Formats: sequence, structure tokens, C-alpha cells
Amino acid sequence: MPLPLRVRRQMDRKLFAMGISRTGAKGTERGKTNDFFRFFSHHKSRPPLFDFQTGFFRIAQSRCEGRQSILNDGVDDLADLCGVRVSRVDRLLGMLDYQLVCRDGLYTFFHEHLRHAVQRRYAATNQSRKGALRRLAGYFRGLPVGERRAAEEPGAWLDAGRIDDLAEALGNRELLDYLWRNGRRYEVLGFWKEVREQRDVDIAEFYLSRLQDDEESETTSVLLYDTLGQLAIDLGDYPGAERLLKLGTNAAEVSSHADAERRSLQLNLGVTLREQAKWADAESLLGELLEEAESALGPDDPMVGRIIDALATVFYLRADYQAALDLFERAYEILRRNLGGDHPDTIYCELNIVA
Repeated sequence: MPLPLRVRRQMDRKLFAMGISRTGAKGTERGKTNDFFRFFSHHKSRPPLFDFQTGFFRIAQSRCEGRQSILNDGVDDLADLCGVRVSRVDRLLGMLDYQLVCRDGLYTFFHEHLRHAVQRRYAATNQSRKGALRRLAGYFRGLPVGERRAAEEPGAWLDAGRIDDLAEALGNRELLDYLWRNGRRYEVLGFWKEVREQRDVDIAEFYLSRLQDDEESETTSVLLYDTLGQLAIDLGDYPGAERLLKLGTNAAEVSSHADAERRSLQLNLGVTLREQAKWADAESLLGELLEEAESALGPDDPMVGRIIDALATVFYLRADYQAALDLFERAYEILRRNLGGDHPDTIYCELNIVA
């Protein structure tokens, strides 16, 4: 099985210092080193993998114990098995001198041993560990919103068992927006899943109570409503999503700088109505939105393709299969031309055609 990511990263740093790369170009010595690691981590053939791992750790053990004769023969065998130069294998094993530690006759990586030692010293009991995590989460709560706080605070509250504080962190509009728009959307969903398993929380009411004293610009409020609506949809709270998206749509209609945000809100609202089997309302809303978007953006805009795809799904769920197929094919062509065949929106639309 592959080495843990943190172990591979430590190896990368050591190898980089020696001028070796795990991700070199094919056909070079750097590429051969990459092949060496790929063989070590992912080789599918059981007997060679068994031989390799046995030889590798026998050599590592010999080096740790200072048995030079076994080491010399083993390096040659290992290099032949992997198709790399002996010097490369020897450098790797030299690096492992600083990574391996023997505990009770078993060899493990030193950083893991160090982590457990620190934990035993400063957080020996579950209660002390949670106390340390609470202090850590409190520290991150005091930082400005950024990558470090986003990466650390919610998880620390969860690990500390402080569900109410986790919910409070998710209720911070600036932190939520940062998480949502910087590749942590599924982390947010996971955190909310944990919260809702232990607390009866109405997502819409939870966030609306925090927006009552909102002093941000209208456009910013519209963006937040869109984020909250998507969050509620992903959590399966369609009534809550409908409520949030309608409020966002109303806010967008009075803003002269939020046409794109309004269309996104209305599209998500149409999806929400569709998922609640409100077919007539969904068809009416999406049909009007499609007409407006074609007029404002042109018939070949990606947003037009997304609206057509959502409308086609309404027809499909109402068993009007021919109308749905025609719309799916039209949406697919628009998305493929604008976004390419490998874009997720294009792929999902193509899957709808196949279905």
C-alpha cells in the first residue's frame, strides 16, 4: 500500500536536499528514482512486492544495527530489483537513518514515535488532550480569517468535542465564505453533518438569525445567500434552501450590480423546487430565467447551458422523455463548446443524456 502522505513529504524534503526527486522526468536518473518509489508504493505483483519489502526492511534493519555485510549484498539486490543505481538506493537508506527508530523490536518512523511521546507527556489522558485542543481552537478563533484559521479552528473544536463552538465557527460568515470558496466545501458539509447528528439545527434559521444586523453591501449579501442556499441543498434541507434562495433573489432584484448572482440564485432555487417535486413552479421559474439569460448573455453562454440542463431534468422527472432529451443535447453542445468535454458540468450533462 502507498506510504502515508506525511512520510512521502518528509522523504521528498530529504531527497530534494540530496538533489533527488520523486517526480523527475521519465528516462533520466531523477525519473528512475521516481520509478523506484512508484514500485515501492504501488507495485501490483505480490511476489516482487513481498521480496522488495522484505529486502528493503531487512536492509534498513541491518543499517540501524550496523551489520555492514548484509547491507552491501542487500543494496545490490534491491537496486537490481528496482532498476536503479546502487548509489541511489544507498542515499535513500542513508536518509532513513534519521527516520527509523526501533521500539520493542519493531522499526517505525521516528516522527510517529516523537508524536506519541509528546502526546504522552502533555496530553496523557483524553480529558487533557481535549483541554489542549480547546485552548488551541480558542487561539485560532482569535486570528484573522485566512488559510491557517480555516484549516485549524473547525477541526480543533470537533476533536475537542465542542459541538456548540464548532457550530459557532461555521456561523462566522467570513470564515464560512472563505472555507466555501477556497476548496473546503466538503469539509464544511462534513462539519455540519457532525453538528446535526448531535444538535437539532435549522440551517436557514441558524444563519438568518446571524444576518439580521448585516451591514455589508447588497452584493455581498446576495453572494452569502447563494452560498447558504447551496449549503442547505447539499445538506438535503430543501425547504431551508428555498427560503434562503428566495431571500437572496429578493435582495438581488433591488441591486443593480448583481445580475450574475441573481441568475445563480434563481437557478439554485429552480433546482430546490424541482427536488421538492414542485414541477410547475420549477418549470415556470427556469423557463423565465432561460428566456432572460438568452436575451442578456446570448444563446451560447455557459449559464444558458446550465439552465437548460436544469430545465431538462424537470421534464425528465415528469416523464416527458423526448423533451428532456432534446434539452439535454442542446445543453451539452453549449457546455462542450464553452467549457470543454472534460468540465464537470459537461460530463454530468452527458451522463444525463445516457440515462
